[in-house]
Amino acid sequence: MPRRIGEVVNYYPRVRAASIRVDEGELHDGDLIRIVGHGHEITEPVRSLELDHRRIHTAYAGETIGVSVEAPVHPRDAVYVLEEPDDAAED
Repeated sequence: MPRRIGEVVNYYPRVRAASIRVDEGELHDGDLIRIVGHGHEITEPVRSLELDHRRIHTAYAGETIGVSVEAPVHPRDAVYVLEEPDDAAED
């Protein structure tokens, strides 16, 4: 079951990265995330997490972190962590 952890704050197209505010829970390097917005949805593993331009392995509630993304996303898009492998097949 997907678990909402936060939302996109900004997207940086030149470096294909998003700022994500973690509102609850944790986000780990390697987690599978789903980003959902108006008319789009992407699902991909977390390949890179940064806090204040430093690489980290875990982000916690209250932090705004940078995450590399393969497709464009938009501010206010919801970010979910997929907790079970079958979550990616739903919809």
